[in-house]
Amino acid sequence: MNTDILLVLVAGYTVYKIGWVDGWTAVNAFLVLCLVIIAAAAVFRRTGYWKRMKEARDAAEKERGSQDEK
Repeated sequence: MNTDILLVLVAGYTVYKIGWVDGWTAVNAFLVLCLVIIAAAAVFRRTGYWKRMKEARDAAEKERGSQDEK
């Protein structure tokens, strides 16, 4: 299932709860915090950031391993 659709649904639900039901409560603030973290992770995944960081880490480990063998 596409997680971006779920992200939009939860964001809509959170806006509804804050705007028309409860206002700012601790639970709603926690939902907003979770949405920010999940949205950032989705952006990183879409841009390929995690893949580039993994490749850079693997290259650094390989370089370090070849220096240790000398």
